[in-house]
Amino acid sequence: MDLSGGFPSVIISALTYSEPGLVSLLPALPPTWDHGKIEGVLLRGRIKIISLSWEGKQINAILESTIPQIIRLKVPGEIQTITGNQGLKIEKRKLNPVQYFLDLPEKKEVLVQVTLK
Repeated sequence: MDLSGGFPSVIISALTYSEPGLVSLLPALPPTWDHGKIEGVLLRGRIKIISLSWEGKQINAILESTIPQIIRLKVPGEIQTITGNQGLKIEKRKLNPVQYFLDLPEKKEVLVQVTLK
């Protein structure tokens, strides 16, 4: 692994995972990283993370999709609360405490705030 490409890729993979229809935030966060921030990550599924920050049990993400789509959002623990900016449709379709569905509009920044239990 080289420092110019491999190392940043490993860090990004620890902080985000994606595939079409799924965005996972902090899937392999090292336990010593109790807070942090990353910006400008392009994901599979035509989504960009404008900003992802976390501190303790709070996760904040600003997402932007190039197309209107519904995605499954997954986080590394049971969700206590999840909110978004005005107009964002958030839905819990299954009895799964770590994921919700978000209806992302086209080319509009969406703020998602998650508090874990």
